[in-house]
Amino acid sequence: MNSLALNQLSLIEAGNEGIYPLCPVLYGGCPYTSNDAAQYPVEIGYDYGLVDRSIFTNDSTSILHWSPMLPPLNKALTLGEGQTPLIKSSRLDKEVSRGHDVYLKLESSNPTWSHKDRYNLCAVSTALAVGAKGIVVASSGNHGASAAAFAAKAGLPCTVIVSEDCPEHILRFISAYGPEIVKVPFDARWSTLRQYVQERGYHPVSNYTDTPTGHPFGVEGYKTIAYELFQQLDHSAPGAVMVPTGYGELLFGIWKGFNELHKLGLIDDLPVMVSCEPEQGGPLNQAYNSSNFPINIDAFSTRAYAIACRKTGYRGLHVLQNSPSQSLLVSDQEMENAQRLLGSEGIWCELSSASAVAAIEKLDFSLIKPGKPIVSIITSSGFKDV
Repeated sequence: MNSLALNQLSLIEAGNEGIYPLCPVLYGGCPYTSNDAAQYPVEIGYDYGLVDRSIFTNDSTSILHWSPMLPPLNKALTLGEGQTPLIKSSRLDKEVSRGHDVYLKLESSNPTWSHKDRYNLCAVSTALAVGAKGIVVASSGNHGASAAAFAAKAGLPCTVIVSEDCPEHILRFISAYGPEIVKVPFDARWSTLRQYVQERGYHPVSNYTDTPTGHPFGVEGYKTIAYELFQQLDHSAPGAVMVPTGYGELLFGIWKGFNELHKLGLIDDLPVMVSCEPEQGGPLNQAYNSSNFPINIDAFSTRAYAIACRKTGYRGLHVLQNSPSQSLLVSDQEMENAQRLLGSEGIWCELSSASAVAAIEKLDFSLIKPGKPIVSIITSSGFKDV
């Protein structure tokens, strides 16, 4: 099945000036709406009039099932990502969830044990399509390992730029896929990445700009979580989706997937999208509550390193401002308690993932329809913890 992707679109209403062809890839954000103070991302537009709705009612067997709703994919790159389990929690107290069933979407079942594999199938497919000389990614965790794995599958050179304090077990994990690993000071990661793009012709599959914009094709991969949930919940949407949140790209991708299902008339209501950030930091929460963008935060300490971001991107803010939503903060202790609870259910998740369970007791349940389930996205395996 061929992709129905048409163009790249500014996330901010910009008329015809905000519409761009699929190539070149605007990983630097929308040229029209971005400025020196902030960079704003683009998303991918599709020909929704040509969508065959039966792809949603027919059971999917792989992520390639969703090819019409994704950017052009190189089918040879798939590592079996997607189709992750949805497990009903048996230990979460119904008093905490106010009688709502809670389900756990185990993204830790992906090939490199995190949700990033959905992203990198799309981003690395794009790099191959545009004839990139290699892949470069700035990440000291899930994203770096996933990008290196898909670059290896694609036969492309890969450089992973990590911070100087990257844990040894994460370095071993990343190095298993054979990339070049470059250690730099934390604040030098993005400037180093830009050097690889400009001097070597490498394709950036992580953030390129000072204000995070991410890879516009990669983020589309997260929509498939929404599509799978729709099928796993008997062709319906959950009442709320709890999402561990750093830059807000996963939050945006899942929201966009449900927004498309609503646009196609397959669901009546959008779920409440809930961003779950560390109490220490929380730039998206600050941006949303202050109406200021971008937000830059000084160094802070949390053990939930996978979502310990000092900046937020516009994608997450766009979701909170344009949908039923809530922005929540959780402490390290609350995440540890949730991590232990999940362990008692046979699930070992990264501390950052546990934010999606820890935040449930802080939900505004008046936003959720009675009887609708809550889904927590368990983004990664406990093997990733420092």
